[in-house]
Amino acid sequence: MVTAVGVNTTVVAVVAFAASALYVGVAGLLIGPTTFANPYLGDTFGTFGFIAMMIRGRTEKPIAAMFGGLLLGVCAEGANAMINSQASDRFPFIVLVVVLIVSPRGQFSAGSLFRSRGRPVAPAQT
Repeated sequence: MVTAVGVNTTVVAVVAFAASALYVGVAGLLIGPTTFANPYLGDTFGTFGFIAMMIRGRTEKPIAAMFGGLLLGVCAEGANAMINSQASDRFPFIVLVVVLIVSPRGQFSAGSLFRSRGRPVAPAQT
C-alpha cells in the first residue's frame, strides 16, 4: 500500500536496518565498560530468546512472544529462588523439554493442547 503512494520500500528497509545496527553498536559501546565484556556476553540472552521462541510456537503473534518470555522468566527466577542460582541457568531447557513434550508445535500453534479442549478420540476397534 505504501508503494502505491510512491515510497521506495527497499530504501526504507535498508535505512531501518542501518539505524538498528547503529543503535546496537552504540549500546554495545556504552555497556561494554560497565560490565565484563567478553565474546560470549550475549549467549545467555540469545539462548533465552530462542527458548522463548520455541515455547510460543507461532512467529506472527506478539502476544505469544510475550507469553513465552514471561513463562520462561518466571520459571527461571522461581528456580533461582527455590533451588539455587545455577539451576536458573539450566531450568529454561527443562521448561523447553516439557513444553515440547506437551505440545510439539508450541503453545500458540493451531491444535496445541492449551488451545483445543481435547484431542479427538479414535473409535474403538471391535
